[in-house]
Order: sequence, then C-alpha cells, then structure tokens
Amino acid sequence: MVYDTPPRIWGVFPVRGKKFRSGIDRLVAKYRVFDEHDPSPTVTAFFVKISDTDSQTVKEPKRISVSSGTTINSSEVDDGVWMLEVVAKDFVNNASRVFGDPFRIIESRISNGHGRAP
Repeated sequence: MVYDTPPRIWGVFPVRGKKFRSGIDRLVAKYRVFDEHDPSPTVTAFFVKISDTDSQTVKEPKRISVSSGTTINSSEVDDGVWMLEVVAKDFVNNASRVFGDPFRIIESRISNGHGRAP
C-alpha cells in the first residue's frame, strides 16, 4: 500500500483584511496541522512580506520564522502587506503548503491623550 496523503493544514490566522497597528497591536501566528499516519509532521512557518504600504511588490520577500502561538510585537515588523505561509511534511515526504490571507501592518501615531501625536 502506498501512503500518499499529505498533512492537513487549517485554522490559519491572521485572516484576510486584518489590520495591525505598529507598536500597539500584537501579531499572533495560529495554525493547526494533522496527519493521520504521522503524529509529528515537520512544520515550518513564516510571516512573509508581499508588498510595501504603497502597494509595490517586494523584490525579495522578507520572512520571519514563527510557530503556532508565536506572538510578535507589531513594532518589530515592517509596515506593509504580509501573509502566513505554513509547510508540513510527513515521514514519507508527503507535503502540504498553505498561504494564509493577506493582512496589513500599518504605521500608527500614538496619541498623547489630546488627540494629537506627541
């Protein structure tokens, strides 16, 4: 019998259109992986920057390695459009790759309490 079923990847977060304000919001990577024959498939995941804030495509995408549950302060991430990429391989090298929905890191202006930036 040939085993050719790749791992399943689901529950990828952040979701389409989600906006994170730099320095204010925390960015959390979430995903789940299951393989019916391999209880511990190899998983790699990255936040991948796909465009700058001015909608220009990034020539060499920036990648930040994450795992499910990783929390990153959004001030540590360049503003622009990002997505979560998850790759899972089982013990016989069946592989799955999922790209999450695009989300945006936006530059924020922190108010001094009077409605103006300091």
